[in-house]
Order: sequence, then C-alpha cells, then structure tokens
Amino acid sequence: MATVLPQFRQRQLARRSTSDIDRLAAQYKANIDAMTGEYQAAFTGYQAGAAEKMKTYESQSEAYRRGLEAYTSNVVDPYSKATEKFSADQAKYLDEMSKLSSGALDRYAGTYLYNYRVGRQDYTMYKIKNPFTGQELDIFGANKDLFSNPQKYGLQMALTPVEGGFRGQNKYTFRPLPTTTAPTEPAKPEPFAMTAPESPDVGTFDASKFEEKKKTLGETFQREVGERRASKIGAVSRKITRPLLAGEQT
Repeated sequence: MATVLPQFRQRQLARRSTSDIDRLAAQYKANIDAMTGEYQAAFTGYQAGAAEKMKTYESQSEAYRRGLEAYTSNVVDPYSKATEKFSADQAKYLDEMSKLSSGALDRYAGTYLYNYRVGRQDYTMYKIKNPFTGQELDIFGANKDLFSNPQKYGLQMALTPVEGGFRGQNKYTFRPLPTTTAPTEPAKPEPFAMTAPESPDVGTFDASKFEEKKKTLGETFQREVGERRASKIGAVSRKITRPLLAGEQT
C-alpha cells in the first residue's frame, strides 16, 4: 500500500517548485528586458547613422537641384532660343540664296529712247530704269559702269541681253543684292559641371544576433523549467518510495 505524503509536505514541495519556476521566469524576463534595451540602443544608433548619411545626401541633392535649375535658366534656355532663331534665320537665308541663284528674283528692263534739249540743240540717248529702285540710268554714258560694278547701284548682278541669254532682244537682267546675311550658329554651352550625388547605402539593421539571443534565452528557460519539474517529481517519488522500503525491511 502506497504511503501518501502529508498535505503540508505536499504544499511545501509545491511552493518550492513554484518558487523555483517564478525565479526562473523573473530571471528570463530580466534577460529579455536587458536584451530589448540592447536592441533598442543598437537600432537607435543605426537610425542616427542612417539619418546623418541621408542628411548629407539631401543637402547635396538640394545644392545639385539649385545648380541645375540655374544652369537651365541661364544657359540651356537662352541657348535653345538662340538655336531656334538661328534655324529660322538660316532657313530664310538659304531660301533667299536659292531664289537668287535660280533667278527667281531677277527682274528685267529694256532701254528706251530719251530726248532732251540743251539750248537750241536736241539730243537723244538711250536710258534704262533700275527695276528695283526706278532710278534712270544712262548705260551708254555716265552709268556705263552698271555692268562692271552693279553693287554701286544696289544690285548683285546686271547683265546685258547677250550675257543674260537674250541675244537680239532689248532685255537686260537685274539681280538684287541679298537682304539677309548668313547667320552665325550659337556656340554650344559648356556642359553642366555638377555631378548628381549618389544615394548613400544606409544598409539594413541586422537584428539576427538579437533574434538568436532571444531564441537561446527562451530555450534555456524552457529547459531549466523542465529540469526543475523533473527534479521535483523525482524527489516526491523518492519520498514515497523510502517509507515503503523501510516497512518491508521490518
């Protein structure tokens, strides 16, 4: 017949067992709190370092933005406008040069008889009108340099009928001076000197060692609690067994 421990002894063993587990739980909590503090301190340090790196990057980015904005406003935009004007002026110039070279702007005039009197004497001469200005020219007298020096008369070229391909016809060719000049292409500006800052590598917070430590604390706590419980169960078994063995020896 098994011997039952007195109730006060059972309560004593139960209290001792509970006391040991409570102590282990308190120690486990203290360890977890300490580890949490270490984690928070490490994470706060990581955040501070990352914030400092980002602060420098943001400052550099703002300086780059302002520089690029000024470069665009003071260099790129004026150059773009100058380029647009050059393209328009060049198109206009080339169009006029094409028309001039093709003869599209040529005008023609013929000589006419001009009578005049000096005193009682009548004279006759042949004159021609500049078709662009209306100026009367004595091409056989005072203005015979028309064909050798047409620029003097605001012309690019003046041709006789033979020179103009109108042999046997009273048809003189007049070609005007160009009204446009060859535009000068704007010089390309220097490239933007600033370099865009690179976003810093702030990394990621490594919480693995804390997770491992937390896992180890939990496993240690569970193992020690199990050991305490097993020890108490063994002690109770021995207390019960000993009286029975003593009784058998007598």
